[in-house]
Amino acid sequence: MLVGRRVVATAHRDRRPLYIHTNENASQHDHENRDAQKSSAIHPPTTSTSAAGRPGIGPVMTDISHRWLATLAELRDRRVPCVLITIAETRGSVPREAGTKMVVTADEQFGTIGGGNLEADAVAQARQRLTEALGTGPRPNDVPPDPVHQASLDNRLVRYALGPSLAQCCGGVVTVLLEPFLPPRQRLLLFGAGHVGRAVVEVLAGLGIALRWIDPRAEQFPDRLPDGVEAVHTRAPEAELRTSDADTYILVISHSHDLDYRLVETALQHSRFAYLGLIGSASKRTRFEKRLRSVGIAPDTLTRLTCPIGIPGIPGKHPREIAIAVAAQLLAEGLTRERIVGGQQ
Repeated sequence: MLVGRRVVATAHRDRRPLYIHTNENASQHDHENRDAQKSSAIHPPTTSTSAAGRPGIGPVMTDISHRWLATLAELRDRRVPCVLITIAETRGSVPREAGTKMVVTADEQFGTIGGGNLEADAVAQARQRLTEALGTGPRPNDVPPDPVHQASLDNRLVRYALGPSLAQCCGGVVTVLLEPFLPPRQRLLLFGAGHVGRAVVEVLAGLGIALRWIDPRAEQFPDRLPDGVEAVHTRAPEAELRTSDADTYILVISHSHDLDYRLVETALQHSRFAYLGLIGSASKRTRFEKRLRSVGIAPDTLTRLTCPIGIPGIPGKHPREIAIAVAAQLLAEGLTRERIVGGQQ
């Protein structure tokens, strides 16, 4: 299950949301966890390294009892694609037991499944999975990257006979599970945790939207966050816009007209977003446009601002009614539920 998180941000901190799926074979993972805990005293954690030999982001997960989940979470926040490698089954003499895990990115790896040719081939297979999923290299049978299918890459089981196929002296058989974790392409930056902001979060969280909820007032966030929602308390909300890109949807519904203006001006100056919506009336838009033109925002850029927000035909002013109208508009503008590679939607 995806869980809501709280972040205290500064202008120099970039922590972006990324969905991590829960393995559908949760009971198998529980069983592996019990097995791995028995061996934790034998296999202490070491330091992670990248393919280039530089330190990684945290302790290596030498087995499931160590920090593999924390490492996945940190890679999620950095929006770094990765593959979780798990020894799913063993027979005979093998370098590591079932349940041992490691995490691999395009240029880093965390943990070990025993080293040698087994690990080298598993890491190579994992990186090939990332290449296929991201469309950054040749695909099997020279099939061109397909954006629709890139996000539906399945988990893969690979069986190794260590002696015959890898020339390892152990001689046993190891089955390895490769689980890709890809960052969502789309995300919503929602500024404002007032009544309307809360209602919008409740509606969109139920749709599985990747949502980063930002407000300078920490007390405005509810005690319990919906699954998949990241609450960010920061004194510099505008800094959150510096990382926006063509797949970023921006919704400005803060408690302050002055903050609304600063956010809109910053977004239009960077001009990297799929959608920019501002709560307010047509007269508010007129006032904002006058100020924006005075600071050099071009007329064609101003047309990218949506204000008022929400699909037409819903006249109600109740926060939930506004939220439904806004959610419908965001969906019509192309914001979609994220499909999670290797997991359940």
